[in-house]
Order: sequence, then structure tokens, then C-alpha cells
Amino acid sequence: FLSLLQLLNQKKFIQWERYNTNRSYIQQLRGSKFELSFHQICTTYEMVWYGNYAMDESQYHRVSGRFEAILSSVIPAAHV
Repeated sequence: FLSLLQLLNQKKFIQWERYNTNRSYIQQLRGSKFELSFHQICTTYEMVWYGNYAMDESQYHRVSGRFEAILSSVIPAAHV
């Protein structure tokens, strides 16, 4: 998750700030093609990290797919 934030910042999709919240980053992505997937990833991250929620294998693959979709979209976007 943190590597995704770093990549989004490097590619100028968000502006990382030490005290920004995940909601701040969602707002920065508003209207972008990443907004929905990033919001879903944030929600899952918060449930697992703060809520001690345990994902099963199918949930993991679903979230992993969203993560990979954003990565594959962000990386080529820098080369356009």
C-alpha cells in the first residue's frame, strides 16, 4: 500500500504529505480513473491494518487485482 502511495506521488497523481490521510488521497484522485479502485484498496487496508480483519484467499486475490490494475495504469501513464 505504501509503495502505491509512493508511486502515485512520483507520477504526480497525488501530492504526498506526512499528515495526509487516506481520505485526502482519495479526494486528490477524485474524477481520475484510479478513484474507485484506490478507494476500495484504502477501505480494505484500513480494515486489515486497524481492524485486525483477516482476509480469505478470494478476498486477497480481489484486492490484489485492484492493486495490480492501478499499477499497470500508473506506470504506462508516465510514458505518454
